[in-house]
Amino acid sequence: MHLVKSAATRPLVTAVRRAEGPARPARASLCPAMKAKSAGFTLVEVLFTVVILTVLLALGVPSLRDFFRNARMTSAANELLSDINIARTEAIKRRVVVTVCASTDPLAATPVCAATDATSFAGWLAFVDDADPAVAHANDGNAVIDSGETILRRHQLLPTGTTAKSDTGFVSFADTGFMRPVGTVPSATRVVICDERRNVAVGSDRSAARAVTISPTGRAGVTRVVSAISGLGGC
Repeated sequence: MHLVKSAATRPLVTAVRRAEGPARPARASLCPAMKAKSAGFTLVEVLFTVVILTVLLALGVPSLRDFFRNARMTSAANELLSDINIARTEAIKRRVVVTVCASTDPLAATPVCAATDATSFAGWLAFVDDADPAVAHANDGNAVIDSGETILRRHQLLPTGTTAKSDTGFVSFADTGFMRPVGTVPSATRVVICDERRNVAVGSDRSAARAVTISPTGRAGVTRVVSAISGLGGC
């Protein structure tokens, strides 16, 4: 049965609507609008990035390791060179014998020099080899730290894996700045510093090792030439 709105019923419908109040706005949909596509990385992109990083690390880590090794070797050679030069300068300035000796306990309260015929320079000391220049004494210039002798420089032992090989255990300077022997043992003319790479070329003819050389006149220098280090006995 169909109800047909007649003209007579329209005023009634209108009155009912007015009683109900103004029309309510349509309720918002409970379902949110489709979200925008979220930004991020796909699994393939992440895996690709990981592969690239792995390759870069594989290439970069060895170079970084060699950089630190080279820095350590350069530091050791330059510090020994510096202490030798200081010893020579002090010998000339003080007009007295100054010695750089190898030592296995350079930082001890009473350090001891290695024997004059030692061949390891893993640690060292520079000291005034004369307790009283105004008085001659049998212990003067003997490459041994005797009572009253002034220690000028100390260098701790080189890191594990780093060696320093010399022809004798000391470098001693007369007041002229020239090298001098102790008894029948001559001063060292070279100290070759090596790490686990030994005397191998790391670029052109530049060696991974370093050699500090001292001439009879007392002048010292550093070389990295592979052939020169081999001629000095190598590692």
